[in-house]
Amino acid sequence: MKYLFLFAFLVVTSSLVNAQPTYKYVIIPTHFNDLGDGLNPHGVCSSLQSQLSERSINVVFEGTEVPDDYCEALTVNLIKVSSMLTNKIKVEFRDCMNRVVWSEEGTGISKEYRKGYSEAIAAALKDFNQLPVNQSLKKAEKAGVVSEVKNKKPIVKEAVPVDKDSYKPVNPYYNSIYLVDVIESDKNEKQILILNGELLGYNNHQIIATLSPSGLKGIYTVSWIDTEGGNISGVAKLEGTELEISLKTEPEEQVIVLQKL
Repeated sequence: MKYLFLFAFLVVTSSLVNAQPTYKYVIIPTHFNDLGDGLNPHGVCSSLQSQLSERSINVVFEGTEVPDDYCEALTVNLIKVSSMLTNKIKVEFRDCMNRVVWSEEGTGISKEYRKGYSEAIAAALKDFNQLPVNQSLKKAEKAGVVSEVKNKKPIVKEAVPVDKDSYKPVNPYYNSIYLVDVIESDKNEKQILILNGELLGYNNHQIIATLSPSGLKGIYTVSWIDTEGGNISGVAKLEGTELEISLKTEPEEQVIVLQKL
């Protein structure tokens, strides 16, 4: 029995010694001029967010300020690869010194940009299941100057019903389908409260989305709840009297444009 305990001790000790510090999260830019103009061109930002989140990899959208732990993160870059009949993309992950840490090309079968780019990103990332070792952090830890790194996963917020008898809209937006109120929450977040929910499969006066600041003016990451309680990720742009929300849905991206009432 004592040999069994000794063996277990050696296995645990070996695992601790050989543990490698990995990068903490991935930064996703909101613009890729090589692939298209404007925010989230052809849905590539949302596709990246979805693919990485499915692998339990923490992601944030690129902001105007450099985070304190910037060198513990990787920034993803997309490069359009010349191809006659297919949509081909090279996915790169670069460190804080702009060095390529990992790269792979993927090809989309569909000729349509939105679907083809999404397929190409998925193909390029098919073997990318975890973040690579942070060599700079590894060297620093060996030198005894870096403390333990802890990965924190984002919290997904659930829908919360609101008392419809006492609620009065303060910032309503609408289109031909949705009538919502965009309300301020804590931590500079915004929440979307649907006013005509029963017509769409929700409850009336139910919070169906949370918009979290990305660091870029007017740009938010979106956590949207569908009518069955599922969570859909996306990107939103709030500019003037227009709120544009791009959601990663299948078989294609869903874009919701709302105007202020």
